[in-house]
Amino acid sequence: MVSNAEIKLLRNLSKKRFREKHGQFLIEGPKLLEEAAASEWNIAKVFALESEVDRVESIAPGVPVSVMEPPVIKEITQQVTPSGIIALLSIPSRELELSHLFQEPVLLLDGLRDPGNVGTILRSADWFGVRRVVLSNDCVDIYNPKVVQSSMGSLFRVQAYYADLEEILKDQSANGKTLRVAGAALQGQLLDTGKGLNVDAIIIGSESHGIRPELLEVCNELVRIPGGEHGTESLNASIAASILLYQWLSPRS
Repeated sequence: MVSNAEIKLLRNLSKKRFREKHGQFLIEGPKLLEEAAASEWNIAKVFALESEVDRVESIAPGVPVSVMEPPVIKEITQQVTPSGIIALLSIPSRELELSHLFQEPVLLLDGLRDPGNVGTILRSADWFGVRRVVLSNDCVDIYNPKVVQSSMGSLFRVQAYYADLEEILKDQSANGKTLRVAGAALQGQLLDTGKGLNVDAIIIGSESHGIRPELLEVCNELVRIPGGEHGTESLNASIAASILLYQWLSPRS
């Protein structure tokens, strides 16, 4: 059975300060449990309805499982329709190694606060083979339940870091590395959809404020996506990121 202390912990992990304090976060549902089990991430424990225990044990053999009653699941879940499976995971310890950061394509996210957008961007990055995403320190927490859910398991394959983006780019320049960085901006040049993007990194800013001025200054080029003639002011950040990732990383004939 689940102890009162465990129930309290699971409730509290919906808040960032408790996730940081305990170094843990929650995932829900069999899909995310399968993704976590296939990764090297540590699954500390699974809490499940009695009807889901066999399923959990087949997905993640050897992981401790506690039976949780439906009313308790409803108190903890972040889903409208609870799946009956909640897993407690450890947040991995990662250090951003600047010397190796731009050896592969890197996506930089500036000031994104919407958890659904960030989760979807992680999923798109995973689809196009981007292994590293760096978020500015004021972005939403990637272990926010909505980010985790909308990433659809990509959280376990894409390495995400938090850092001062301006410092990172200036550090590369100070160490003699020439980077080509593209920023998505409404004042940018119209994107040529017939060509790829020849850059080392792309910056996506928030829908409300765009890329902050300090970062705009270090971009080699600013690009905007064709469209918007029919009244829409801007694209959703995750959609814009997906379009630019396609232009950047899809093979060209």
